[in-house]
Amino acid sequence: MRDPMTYHLPVRLTGWQVAALLLLLLQFLLTDVSCLPAKYRCQEESAEGSFVANISAGIDGSTVGYSIFRTVPNVSEMFRLDADSGRLTVGRRLDREAICPQKDNCVVVLDVAISNSAVLSHIVKVEVTVDDVNDNEPRFGDVIVRKSLLESTPESLVLELSPAVDPDSPANGVSGYHLEETDGPFRLEVYRNRITNTVGLRLLLTGRLDREKVNRYDLRVKAVDAGQPPRTGAMTIEIDVTDVNDNSPRFANGTYEATLDSDAPAGTTVIQVMASDPDEGANGQVRYYLAKRSRVLYGGVFEVREDSGEVVTKRRLNETGTRMLASYRLDVVAEDRGENAIPTQTSVRIRTKSVNRQAPAIRISAVHHPSNLSSLSVVEISENNLPMAFVCHVTVGDDDIGPSGQVTCSLDDDSDDDFRLVSMGEKKFKVVALRSFDREVKDLYALTLTCADLGTPPMTSQERFVVRIDDVDDNEPRFVRPEYDCSVVENAAAAVAPLVRVQAVDPDEGFNGEVEYSLGSDADSRIFRIDVRTGDLFVLRSLDRETMDSYEFHVRARSSKVKAVGSASEVTCLVHVTVLDVDDERPRFQNATYKFKVAENENSGTEVGRVKAVDLDLPPNDRVVYRLEFVPEDHVTAASFAIDPVLGIVYTRQVLDREAISHHTMRVITTDPRDISNATGGDVTIVFVEVDDVNDNAPVVTYPTAGDDAVHLVRNASSGRRRNVANLTAYDRDVGPNADLRYSIVGGNDDRRRSYLLDPRTGSLFWTPEATIPGADHCADVIDIVVRDNGFPVTLTSSTRLFVFFDCVEEEGEEDDEDDDEIDRPFGDVTLGHNGPSLFFVVLIMAMVLLVLLFVVVVAKVGGRRRGRSDHVIGSKGGGMTAAFDVAAARYQGDGLGPVNRGSDETLSGLVIMGDAQLDNCSRENETNEQKKIPGQADEIDESTSGNERDNDSGCVDVSAVETKARPPVSRDDQFQIHFIGSESGLSSRCHSN
Repeated sequence: MRDPMTYHLPVRLTGWQVAALLLLLLQFLLTDVSCLPAKYRCQEESAEGSFVANISAGIDGSTVGYSIFRTVPNVSEMFRLDADSGRLTVGRRLDREAICPQKDNCVVVLDVAISNSAVLSHIVKVEVTVDDVNDNEPRFGDVIVRKSLLESTPESLVLELSPAVDPDSPANGVSGYHLEETDGPFRLEVYRNRITNTVGLRLLLTGRLDREKVNRYDLRVKAVDAGQPPRTGAMTIEIDVTDVNDNSPRFANGTYEATLDSDAPAGTTVIQVMASDPDEGANGQVRYYLAKRSRVLYGGVFEVREDSGEVVTKRRLNETGTRMLASYRLDVVAEDRGENAIPTQTSVRIRTKSVNRQAPAIRISAVHHPSNLSSLSVVEISENNLPMAFVCHVTVGDDDIGPSGQVTCSLDDDSDDDFRLVSMGEKKFKVVALRSFDREVKDLYALTLTCADLGTPPMTSQERFVVRIDDVDDNEPRFVRPEYDCSVVENAAAAVAPLVRVQAVDPDEGFNGEVEYSLGSDADSRIFRIDVRTGDLFVLRSLDRETMDSYEFHVRARSSKVKAVGSASEVTCLVHVTVLDVDDERPRFQNATYKFKVAENENSGTEVGRVKAVDLDLPPNDRVVYRLEFVPEDHVTAASFAIDPVLGIVYTRQVLDREAISHHTMRVITTDPRDISNATGGDVTIVFVEVDDVNDNAPVVTYPTAGDDAVHLVRNASSGRRRNVANLTAYDRDVGPNADLRYSIVGGNDDRRRSYLLDPRTGSLFWTPEATIPGADHCADVIDIVVRDNGFPVTLTSSTRLFVFFDCVEEEGEEDDEDDDEIDRPFGDVTLGHNGPSLFFVVLIMAMVLLVLLFVVVVAKVGGRRRGRSDHVIGSKGGGMTAAFDVAAARYQGDGLGPVNRGSDETLSGLVIMGDAQLDNCSRENETNEQKKIPGQADEIDESTSGNERDNDSGCVDVSAVETKARPPVSRDDQFQIHFIGSESGLSSRCHSN
């Protein structure tokens, strides 16, 4: 569209053109510019084409035009203005932050030029406020901020942070900040700078930092805007705590004690002191040394290794020429290697001891030394013993004198609740059992006896021995598994190998643990046998899986030794025997016969039905193969049906026709897929297929036909009764409702006369007594009839036509010949005078025929244009001639009643000589008194007819027999045969199209 503010000047201007241009420029300079802008609002993110305002509101005039002269800010295609309607819409998606960055209010000013009849009238200022939507979240300049603080940093330290920025309007801008939950000594503070009037953000340290407890803090600051729903932005602050030397080393113990032999050589490690410093790096590295006083007193005897803290000897304590003390007290100092290190001190007490020469000798009263226990002494005790039962004696010997000859002993076992050592005097002890033992739980217990003298230093001896628990028959057998599964192939002979071995275990030893097996009462001893000693299960004869596919029974186990109470302990297990299948069965049909139905005309491959045969074997031995067998007397071949060999689905191989064959019989045979020769024989079933009828045959009309389609109706003045005109007959090759026929009139029963009534079931056509008797100039009626079946969902129809002729007479003769040629025309038998037709009447008809033919030829040659309806009547007294051409035109139409081709110059319209005014005299009245109402006939009327109306009282439809718009064109090459039928002499008139 051309910009209304753009003007194109011709190259050469005449005087009046220059004057007009000056006037136009003056009008533009004097154009009214509205001072008060029109204000509108729209929302950010509005879609393209969204309505904003109607600029034309309040402006009159149909020739007014609108255009955007200028926008501030200048954003191209921001808005669109309809030049004709003044409708202002969004040109593209609105982004307030892009249009008005850093502004609280976003107002777009439009200068709208309004022109009247293409002449600029005035300019209107339009202000469009773009309302903000909360489409932006607060954003921090740095998403991650990393800081390092010394752990000695004082409290109230302030870390300045950059606040978040939200490009939305203040109403949707940042409304607050908060620090997400943290255990650290920090607090977030939001303040307003009074000088710059901006919001500031800072992080305050509210407590003391301790790197040794927490060396890093991950803080998350969250900004929330004021939009609904609110949007958030976050910033992560990573604070690393840097170490300072604020810790001194700490010793693991406040004091240390050690014992040192007097003859220990130089370099012997007496003890190791250990201190730790939680600081990092050099601040945490510890070094050790003797305190100044200890170095002065004992520096010649001991030293401390700087890195490890080990106290070692520099010489023997009893070295000749030195004085040995009973004990030494050393002060050991530990300090880190950092700056401003603070040392820590601990004390070490070292006692000296003399040398003991002989260790105690231990002797245990053992029964024997079994080979499987090496050289260990073995002591036996029966299970189920009483508490404090005696186990064994212990004697200890030590030849040293004084404290070095005095001994103490202790018993070390896995549990202090099993055995105890009881003193029986000087150097004599006994071992007793503290509880009752179960050999099946544990049969051996290893004990260690430790004895030490009281010498300095004391000497110790150890002796290991084993306590064995003797068995008592106190347990019953237990099966290893509660259930056993095994299998056997059906039809197999009795096997030598066992099916399965059941196993029961008695935890007792020897004869106490022997087990005997037997079958339970639910087992069939004629089929199964079990070995008493081994538990092997055998099958005694062949089995049939189809008779019984599995067996389940119990097997008993009992101890061989009879208990003291006189009864044997017995347990059972469950045995499952599965009989494995072999292919020893043949398939059998579930039914001896199958009856299926299938509709005719279905495509090849339509499923008819499914037969089912069952093979009692298990997969894959139960597979069945189906095949069709065709017997000549069944009259069915492989071209008609086939069967799915696996699924047994019978389907068609060709389109079936019920009218040809309505029933089919075939045989289906089953075979085993592995029995190629079908030696075992297959089962046979008979399949009966009934072909259901489909409405695929239209009714066949047997009367009227092409050679027999006319009846003669004689006028009768006393025709006050219903008269049978004709009996229409038809048949349908289908059956049932598809062959239930209905007859209806679709044309030729004029609404004004209502002359005919058709019985829809019998096809009987009647002349109604109420019908208007046609005049003497009406010679024939053409009745179009449709025969329709009652098929569902589609009905099929056939159409036919019946010609009803009346006897035609002259209305008046010449006055001077009235006495000689009198014409008597009573309704009933029609006569044309006393002596038959006169020669004059015959000559007159032939002359009229010649004139008509001449007229047809002339019109065809000059290419006369087609006329929609012909209303010409040739001959004033020749009523029979008019009816003849009317019938000829109607029969020339055929059954189609198709539209007339009006565009060809080679055709001749208006063949029907008698006009529609005469043909429309045929009608049918409502037979409310004599005949039952025929419903639904209105639904059967051919849509090609016109001028028809529904009779609201009777439910019947009156249809015009012939309309000129439905008549086909008549070529000039068509030939006509004309026959004449008189009243008394039998002369009739017909027209046939060749």
